[in-house]
Amino acid sequence: VFQKLGFPEDAIHQYKNYLLEQAIQLKENNQPVINEQQQGIINKIERIFDGSIWVNHPSYLSGLTIQAVGQALSYQNFNKETIDLLKTANQLFVKANHLQAMAINTNYLILSLIQIGRNSSNVMYYSEAVAVGEKALEILLKTSLLDFLWRLYFHLALASSEQLKYDLITDASTKLKTEQQAEKYFHNSAQVYNTIVNKLLNIPDNQRLLAVAELNKDSKQLVFSGFYFFFLLKDFRSCITWLENFRNKAMITTLKGKQRSNFPDPKVLINEENSLTELIESSTSDNNSQIINRLDEITNLMISDEHYKDYYALKQEILPEYSDVLYAVEKFEINKSIQNVHIAYYYVHGTEVYLFCFDKNDPEPHVSKIPINGKEIEKIIEDRNRMVDQLNQPDALITLSKLVAPLEKWTAAGDIICIVPYGYLSEIPFHIIPLQNNPLIVRNPVFYNNSLIALNYFDNSTENNNCQNFIFGNPTEDLSASEKEAIQIASMLNEKPKIRIEATKKSILEDLQQASIIHIAGHGFFGKSKSMETFGLQMSAKEVVTANDILMQSNNCKMVVLSACETAKHVS
Repeated sequence: VFQKLGFPEDAIHQYKNYLLEQAIQLKENNQPVINEQQQGIINKIERIFDGSIWVNHPSYLSGLTIQAVGQALSYQNFNKETIDLLKTANQLFVKANHLQAMAINTNYLILSLIQIGRNSSNVMYYSEAVAVGEKALEILLKTSLLDFLWRLYFHLALASSEQLKYDLITDASTKLKTEQQAEKYFHNSAQVYNTIVNKLLNIPDNQRLLAVAELNKDSKQLVFSGFYFFFLLKDFRSCITWLENFRNKAMITTLKGKQRSNFPDPKVLINEENSLTELIESSTSDNNSQIINRLDEITNLMISDEHYKDYYALKQEILPEYSDVLYAVEKFEINKSIQNVHIAYYYVHGTEVYLFCFDKNDPEPHVSKIPINGKEIEKIIEDRNRMVDQLNQPDALITLSKLVAPLEKWTAAGDIICIVPYGYLSEIPFHIIPLQNNPLIVRNPVFYNNSLIALNYFDNSTENNNCQNFIFGNPTEDLSASEKEAIQIASMLNEKPKIRIEATKKSILEDLQQASIIHIAGHGFFGKSKSMETFGLQMSAKEVVTANDILMQSNNCKMVVLSACETAKHVS
């Protein structure tokens, strides 16, 4: 139809999409991905280019077509023909000055070369992947295509590190050079990734949360590959700081700007910095030099002002050092007037589970690869409704006890243990797992955190001497047990509960801004879409407090209890 109406460009796009979709189906049916019918589609595209109708952007469209054929072939087998097609597509995209298409295609090309290198154990393909990537870098570094740039750095790191992983290099000096090259590209990828995360500071909290979540999904392979690279080198300190970089950035970005301080507007410099940055990025004005000078002034003010010091440190696009991690632990001990805090730092990827344990005085962390298949843990926590019953089963407890077994030799009874879980391990109540025939918490005080560098940031950001406790119960007047629960909790905290018609949406949003503890017992629902409007708590008068409502409020809560249906439900 597009062709007959005189829209050849749209026709080519449709043919290209059909070609790829058919290739996937043919592969699933164990058939050749380029059969007679597929070749007919390619011929139709070629006739459009050879026809009498003018085609806009012929180099770009021709590149897309050749790329599609190369991709289709790669679904079945990575080979020289795939590589040659993707190289040709790259030349056409550069000729068309379509850098975004070139960036996407370069990543396909590098991954194809890496895959052939894996299949053949031939270092030559890895070297070619690095050469292709570095050539593309020369072009992309002059652009603002950050999303493609961090992936390109990552694929360069992958092409370098896998030569070491599969022991393909025998010469010692080449091996050292490749190690340094891989480390450089991993760090570059992390820095560009952090730049993208920092840019999310300028969008509303509810949108930022979703954007960070999506970005985290994309970066999981980067996180694991970097971790595994340092683990392979037995550089366990870098394993921890590498993980800290990603854990820390994601959370801090969602919470930046929420901390309170003693002066009227703690975000005044941050807001000005964001505004000036946007202005300079979108401007070709001669006043840019004045803007840059003001940004330098803001930077100096942030460095010297106690209120902005943590924010400034956290927004820097650098990986934390191991000494920073130890300092965070030491500072936490001083702030809390406690001693002997040991960090149990977990990481999980696929079926593999790792544990690093250290305190502020450890120059090197203790390391253990837990002898447990991660899938076994996932099976235990798969059904949230049966979780307690599952954990009471002897087999489940024996399985989970392997997670804490190394702590017996690395910590003493009475030492405080900070558990930093990862991924689905955050669903596990480590404190009840048996160690020496008793729950861990009988032997050691236990607390949890998601990031060590952020440990003191969270603690300091919630100081408010005027905070109160608020308890809400049975807003819908059909849950008598929830009402009793609210009354009992309120009596323990010497507070008056807000029950039935008093438990209003207006009340909870107002109380949230001055609450230290909030306890809500009632109805809740878990949304089926990503919209923050589809997650919420039912209040009186048929009103609903949504996740979006909560994110739009500033709060200093130390503890929140959501005692309602579906408030613990989640999607992996």
